[in-house]
Amino acid sequence: MNRTSVVALSLALGLLAPSLDVPAQEAQDAQDKQVLEEVVVSGEQPGPGLWQVTNGANTLWVLGTHSPLPRDMKWQAREVESIIARSALVIAPPDVEVDADIGFFGALRLMPAALRARAIPDDKTLSDVLPPDLHARWTTLKNRYPSPRKIERWRPAIAGFTLYGEALDASRLTANDVVWPTVEKMAKRGDVKIRRPNVKLEIKDVKGLIKDFTETDISGEIGCFEGLVTRMESDLPRLKAQANAWATGDIAGLRDIKSDELQARCIEALTGAPKLAAMIEEARRKFRLEVLLAWEGALQRDANALAVLPVDELFSDSGPLQELRRRGYVVIEPR
Repeated sequence: MNRTSVVALSLALGLLAPSLDVPAQEAQDAQDKQVLEEVVVSGEQPGPGLWQVTNGANTLWVLGTHSPLPRDMKWQAREVESIIARSALVIAPPDVEVDADIGFFGALRLMPAALRARAIPDDKTLSDVLPPDLHARWTTLKNRYPSPRKIERWRPAIAGFTLYGEALDASRLTANDVVWPTVEKMAKRGDVKIRRPNVKLEIKDVKGLIKDFTETDISGEIGCFEGLVTRMESDLPRLKAQANAWATGDIAGLRDIKSDELQARCIEALTGAPKLAAMIEEARRKFRLEVLLAWEGALQRDANALAVLPVDELFSDSGPLQELRRRGYVVIEPR
């Protein structure tokens, strides 16, 4: 997931700190074996080439990131290290600062409410709120991957994302950011200035936000949950192929990475509460504005600079590269 997704999920989740017949089971076991046998690259990998945006003699180099990536990969970032060494600035992916202004003891007082927020209301379980066939598919997956003991009592989207993380790990994939920390270390080692486009979200009523979330109709999460179940059942090979494309620098493969409709659907489900939805929409708007301001500023001032952003944003028609093209800058894509 990209950083916008992390913001949505951290706001929604971070507030919380029928049997199959034998032939069907055999078919599922065969599919499981195929999924697990899909090769995920490991060891040293070059990563993708970089985009170039030019303004006369000034060049902004852009590194596209992606998630998930191969868990056992070691990114060999010699090209990026060389560019950083001759750059005046490194621009981080946009970050979020959540200002809740409640303090440590305030957070402790809210913890019971936050934990209740992830639970299905009225002591119901997933079997009570999901269609029987969907719950049966979920049960098969839950038996395949490790899960928390009380996961059956969690709201569908939260339970789905939790098990999805376990499925990625079993597939030798990781959603952890392994790219920006490496870039940041290189910049600090070379004493290169780092700019962090920042979006500040001010939460004046945390307790009200939790209440707003708990009162949101849980049926809106079922589409997200079903999409996550389908992804775990049949879409892991595609995720592995995309992870490999990033690791090996396969730009053609990276072009297949589009904005994630399931991700958007899940964010909408988790942020359907009016207060939270308004905050996330404002954060999205500010994200792109902050990125564009930082990138264009570098193109005006610096002979060389490096920026980092999720690759789906780089291919997006409404992303910063397209906007820079519209403003007359030359954009050269990697091959």
